[in-house]
Amino acid sequence: MTDTQRYFFLHIMKTAGASFRQHLRLNFTKEERYPNPDVETISPVEFNVLIDYVIGLPPERHEALRCYAGHFPYMVTTKLPHPVSTFTILRHPVGRVLSYLKQRRLELGLASLEEVYEDEFTRRCLLDNHQVKLFSLDEADRPESIMDVIDIDQARFDAACANLDRVDVVGVTERYDDFCTAIVDRFGWRLGDFPDRRVADPITVPPSLEARIAADNAFDVAFHEYALRLVQRRASTSPPRARN
Repeated sequence: MTDTQRYFFLHIMKTAGASFRQHLRLNFTKEERYPNPDVETISPVEFNVLIDYVIGLPPERHEALRCYAGHFPYMVTTKLPHPVSTFTILRHPVGRVLSYLKQRRLELGLASLEEVYEDEFTRRCLLDNHQVKLFSLDEADRPESIMDVIDIDQARFDAACANLDRVDVVGVTERYDDFCTAIVDRFGWRLGDFPDRRVADPITVPPSLEARIAADNAFDVAFHEYALRLVQRRASTSPPRARN
């Protein structure tokens, strides 16, 4: 790549972001990408979420970076020393939460998804209306990471929608291939033939749990619907792709 544009992937957990991050290696060197595990001074868990760490990187490091990726709120993109083009993938909250519960059930050796969901700390930090939280946190909240807990209300929802409108490329997990096409069209990147890191778990999910998750995440449900309309509107107004 010969351009000097910089990019920021707002990677929301359990949205197929890990699959997409594989493509960044094709378009940027290790030195151009954040994070670079070879040089970060804190643990992988921390350098993927700690806001002050990524904002406070040395000036020479920021200068060398071309693409940032991590589990960060939108407000981080406005605090860097240079402008960035932004992109993100959202997911319906029921699917996103269930994906997290399935993973944690295996890690913890628990018998049911409901047992994992009963952990109030996890729900408040990583699950409840998490996508609205990430797009509505602002400097006044003085957030440390995506683990910060805030109350989500209509004002937060409106702020999240306004910030999502500012993201250059928005995708949804249910239309992942369309997101990849939009990235190529917008940024001119190469995408590789990488293994799909999205793992389908055939476990049966009680309808009562799905209904509970939807109710607990009503703002995220509405936010996902807003994202779908945004994606559709942008697709309908985009010029046709040039044919080789």
